[in-house]
Amino acid sequence: MTRLKLLLGGGLLLALVAGCQGRRGGGTEETMAEPAIWETTWVDPQLVLTDKMFTMIRSTRLDSFVVKHPTPVGVGSQSVVWRVTASGCRASVDLTDRRGAIVRPLLVRQLDPGYYKLTLDFSRIDYAELPQGEYQLRVEYCGETTSTRIVRR
Repeated sequence: MTRLKLLLGGGLLLALVAGCQGRRGGGTEETMAEPAIWETTWVDPQLVLTDKMFTMIRSTRLDSFVVKHPTPVGVGSQSVVWRVTASGCRASVDLTDRRGAIVRPLLVRQLDPGYYKLTLDFSRIDYAELPQGEYQLRVEYCGETTSTRIVRR
């Protein structure tokens, strides 16, 4: 009788362990065959500042989700994204040429924690002010620097 209990108990334990280690990746052949492609979305973005050349938004949270067909990314985004983690962080955003020389300062401001995105609007910028060419949107904040290559056609 003790052997029977041991056999049944061991079989039950084996069935539980095997059942808990089922297929990974959602259990469909599609998720097993192709890697997931994730896109990011801004949760409750707030308009921080807008002027003739750019718009800046802020969000306290980003989220991501799986997509079947990713949004195409063009050559050189017209936006730069950064994250501030400390209160009262001083940030400056400049438009620079390919060598890094400042073409136009865009912003100097104290920022609260959050995710920020500054987007240039070429449709509102006269070619006399900003001719065709390759530029960088450079952000210096909280002792860090990030930049994005942009192209004016």
